[in-house]
Amino acid sequence: MKKKIKQINKTQVRKRYDAGETVYLLPCLCNVDGVWVTPYPLNKEHAVWWGDSFDSDVISFTNYNCCSELGKYPIFFIETP
Repeated sequence: MKKKIKQINKTQVRKRYDAGETVYLLPCLCNVDGVWVTPYPLNKEHAVWWGDSFDSDVISFTNYNCCSELGKYPIFFIETP
C-alpha cells in the first residue's frame, strides 16, 4: 500500500515537529515519487543533524541537499491517513 502524503507550509510543519511527529523534507524541484531523490524523514527523537532545533535541522538539510538542479529550498510533507 502506497503512503499518502500532503504538502504543508513551514509553520504547520514546525508545530507537528515540535509535537513529536515525523515530517518529510524534499528539495522543491524534486518529485515526491522520484527514483533518485526521496523525501527525507525528520523528527525530534531521531534527528541525525547536529542542530538542536527545527530551524537548524532545516538549514542543515538545505545546505546539504538543495542546489540549483534540485531546488534551492525545501518543501515539507506529512503522512495522511
